[in-house]
Amino acid sequence: MESLKSNVQTIMEKCNVSEQYSRKNNLRVFGIRDNKNETIEETEKKIVAVISSKLGVADIKQKIDVAHRVGRYVPNADRAIIVRFARHASAQQILIKRRALKGSGVTIAEDLTAMNAQRLKKLKELDNAVQAWSKGGELFVKGKNDLIIKYAHTEPLSAVNVKLAQRPTRLEPAGRNRRQQSVGTAAAPLTSTPTETAGAGRGRDQLTPVLTPVQGRLVAFAERGMEKTSTGDT
Repeated sequence: MESLKSNVQTIMEKCNVSEQYSRKNNLRVFGIRDNKNETIEETEKKIVAVISSKLGVADIKQKIDVAHRVGRYVPNADRAIIVRFARHASAQQILIKRRALKGSGVTIAEDLTAMNAQRLKKLKELDNAVQAWSKGGELFVKGKNDLIIKYAHTEPLSAVNVKLAQRPTRLEPAGRNRRQQSVGTAAAPLTSTPTETAGAGRGRDQLTPVLTPVQGRLVAFAERGMEKTSTGDT
């Protein structure tokens, strides 16, 4: 029975991943005034007007495949709009520029599956979370300790909440005039910063991954050995 349940969950997750990928050209727009019996053409005109005027994208009409409202019309409750672009790059262009909408009442987000939308909602509700968002259909959450975690659906939310409250592990690196960037113990969506090469000089800073105390001692020991060897060669 447990094996069957596990197989069903695996199939559901694969379907979720596939569905999310199929939405990669889609965006959801919130906060645009809704009208009863609004047509697809009228919805598209509203989207074009907002994006062209607020985000400065002049040729947006040619980039949109279709735009339509979600769900049934309810008075005084503006329905979200799903916008499907002809190319993924066009959707990404809008996401990059969406900060310009701050204060306008209009927001733009990725078009998440129902499963991912529910997961994101739960991440935002965690006691130790200060922010949660999606990027490329994947979910991320930032804690009070500034730790950023890429959420894995197999990890219990309670465990994620504990990590978001833990004090990030810091380790003083070996050598002079170096600093270490600590991102905690969880896997984070970190954009790797190139470390300085060996020939760049000692006095320059390095950004390195967080190491365990044992790993740190091994690295320090190896660096001292390399320095001795270099001194002996000269």
